[in-house]
Amino acid sequence: MTKRQYVLLSLIMAACSFLGGAVASFFFHGVPVYAASPTLRAEQLVLVDARGKIRAALGVTSDNVAKLGFFDAAGAPAGAVGAAPTAGGGLGFYDRRGLLRGLVSMADDGATAIGLYDKEGVSRVALAIDGQGAGSLSFDDGADQPRLLLGAGASGAPAISMRDAAGRARLALSMTQDNKTALGLYDESGFARAATVVSADGTAKLGIYGNAGAASAVLATTPGGATELGLYDAAGQARVSLGAGADGSSTLSLHDAEGTARALFAARVDGESRLVFNDPQGVVRAAIGAGSNGAPALGLRDAAGVDRVALVLAESGMPSLSLHDGAGAGRTALTVDEEGRSSIEFADAAGTVRSAVGAAANGAPSLSLRDAAGVKRLALAVGVDGATTLFFVNADGLPQASLAAQPGAKPGLSFYSDAGDTLAVFGVSPDDKPALILKDKDGNVTWSAK
Repeated sequence: MTKRQYVLLSLIMAACSFLGGAVASFFFHGVPVYAASPTLRAEQLVLVDARGKIRAALGVTSDNVAKLGFFDAAGAPAGAVGAAPTAGGGLGFYDRRGLLRGLVSMADDGATAIGLYDKEGVSRVALAIDGQGAGSLSFDDGADQPRLLLGAGASGAPAISMRDAAGRARLALSMTQDNKTALGLYDESGFARAATVVSADGTAKLGIYGNAGAASAVLATTPGGATELGLYDAAGQARVSLGAGADGSSTLSLHDAEGTARALFAARVDGESRLVFNDPQGVVRAAIGAGSNGAPALGLRDAAGVDRVALVLAESGMPSLSLHDGAGAGRTALTVDEEGRSSIEFADAAGTVRSAVGAAANGAPSLSLRDAAGVKRLALAVGVDGATTLFFVNADGLPQASLAAQPGAKPGLSFYSDAGDTLAVFGVSPDDKPALILKDKDGNVTWSAK
């Protein structure tokens, strides 16, 4: 038996040991079958065609890789399949130059990977599943750097990452298990420079970030339609905030370096607007605004945020100025009504007016003093003709006595009934003599003397 015939016989016997007796009888029909060892051991097994050309070879390479190589009709390498000696096992596919072009590998922890290589044997595509079930698909640039990665975590949450030539992530798109989606753009230092996030409830945010990853601007919108834009400084502190409510209201706030709002402008959907100024502690100290009817108002507050000064111009054009104490109670008020009457009122801590001074539209002045119940008890008035009257009033607000002086006449003291009728008059006559007049409830003189 020649060497070639021995090799062919050895291959057929090995095949028979795998394929069973039916196949063996096909190969050895009419040919004596010799007893063979149940195990065929060889360092290399070669298959040749009818011309003696090697068409396949099975062996172990010098780097301990078991390979099955295939050859074309000319005997040139046409490809190979190899099993690498790695933990868990692997199967590689080689081209006619012996370069790895495909690889299937498994690890002991359950991870599985499939790799595809270019004509130079450089890894370009890899599909993998780790031991926890997370899958990934990566595309490499030929310099052993993944440039595009698609993956899904063990929970199924997907993600996409694009990387630069140094392998640094520059764009990332992901979805969490609770259906939140995010898109991030990164610089070469790995800091996010722009990102957008959409939550499962429809809340959306778009962020622009500085060199160190600190937020520079954030635009957010809620499912209800409210929108807010925030601008930040280099330290990440909010400095400007612009918002629009779902109801159409709008706000603009300016913040200091500590992030405290120092100025706020707001416009409500009903047309009311106001501008507010805060101190470093965030306490409102001043506010100016206009109601929905356009009537303006100005308020000043102390360090505790208590109203101390209020200036209001009513829709009718009537102005008023009020001063408040430390508890916020109005103590002094200056008003001018529509008819031109002006007054200054002074109140106690309970807000009850205790005294007032004013002037009628014609300029006639007046002064009143009141008790703790706010009832006028003393009133002084000067008419435009110069007539002066001082009234003394009881607790029911009824005049009890008056001291009056008419122009060109002497002063007189009068006393009144609860019904307001004059009961007595004491004064000085034109000839400078004292006079006393007494009247009944009907106004009839009952007694007089000079």
